[in-house]
Amino acid sequence: SAAYALPFAVHDPADAVRLAARLEQRVAGVYADLVRSTTGARRTSAAGRCARPRCGRWPGADRA
Repeated sequence: SAAYALPFAVHDPADAVRLAARLEQRVAGVYADLVRSTTGARRTSAAGRCARPRCGRWPGADRA
């Protein structure tokens, strides 16, 4: 079993897509915080990993 609670129950493929999009958005937020809090090579590395542009490609993603 997972060591954490899911933000909502997953009952079908559409729910799974929504969950994947939600997780991607949360990871994007963490990377954005990392980019803001660093400088130099570390900032460049964090920016390169930032997931924010990818979240718009998930079918279940909310688009900001």
